[in-house]
Amino acid sequence: MNERRIDRVCQLLLGRMNLVSLWTAHGPSDQAIQYLEEGSPLSSGEHLMLLVCFDLFNDTGKATIGRILNVFDESHVRALADFMRVIRVSDPRALDGWIAGEEALQERRGVAR
Repeated sequence: MNERRIDRVCQLLLGRMNLVSLWTAHGPSDQAIQYLEEGSPLSSGEHLMLLVCFDLFNDTGKATIGRILNVFDESHVRALADFMRVIRVSDPRALDGWIAGEEALQERRGVAR
């Protein structure tokens, strides 16, 4: 998966938490880096999604399956599970489909890009 796609996936995952501003088309925002390094005022779920994104970006988030299962609601767990499934498929169209589905969901919810 290339960096552009990782950045888009992170924007979409954080968009689920209404935190799309923490990730840019070129990686984490300065505020996201500060939150990772110094702690954040985010809720546990919001912070965990940020950690997931840092794990995707450069493996520094240290999000665990246990925390994901205990903190996230079913929709977030399902989105992450679906994402993990499609990135294991050799067909890049599978990831494009996941991205399109998340974009449509967030558009319906009125999440800003």
